[in-house]
Amino acid sequence: SKWHIISELIQNNKRKVFVFGSGDGDEEYISESGWTLSPIEEADLIVARGTFTINNGDGSPVKKKVDEEEYFRALNQSLNIAAQRSVPMLVTNPDKVRPDKGLPPMPGAIGDSYEDILGEGSDAFVKRIGKPYPEVYELALWGCEDVPAVMVGDALETDVTGGTWSRCSTAWIVNDGIHSPAVKEIGEFEVGSVKVLDEFNDKKGYEGEDRLRPTYVTRHFRW
Repeated sequence: SKWHIISELIQNNKRKVFVFGSGDGDEEYISESGWTLSPIEEADLIVARGTFTINNGDGSPVKKKVDEEEYFRALNQSLNIAAQRSVPMLVTNPDKVRPDKGLPPMPGAIGDSYEDILGEGSDAFVKRIGKPYPEVYELALWGCEDVPAVMVGDALETDVTGGTWSRCSTAWIVNDGIHSPAVKEIGEFEVGSVKVLDEFNDKKGYEGEDRLRPTYVTRHFRW
């Protein structure tokens, strides 16, 4: 499916982009796509692909590992300037947290923060590509409509939800993922995983056939 905003930017040769990046190949990632890094005051588009750097093309990206306080200051300032200009944002990894100690934020969390700042009508300016949204599943399953497929992942909100929406079987990996602390806090694996799943469904307001029911639930995914 197409996002009319990015189509219009390309048609009008507006290709200046501000990047929340991963630090690995941010400039190459943008330039090879035919875009140019720019400061937020001039950007036509924001790309949120990581949560480690803020890159405006001046050769001196703000790095969270170097100065975390400055990183979050620059992050908040950039989002507020962007909101004043109604700059659209493309989130290329909608995951909100990473399954590491402390569950550090992922680009999906930046998209959520930007929508909060934009306020009403923000969904028109923020486009997420990746789990659980349909484009990534359409691409992965292209030509495989009659082949059984299983979505394997740890996150209910992205992995299991996306697989369910795309009519795949789903394998929820619990102990190696973001829900592990909550399950372990409850106690036994079977009881904890059921409770965490029920709480997720209740929080989302899923009822009846809409409630997530992973095809498989397991502690680990190893071979």
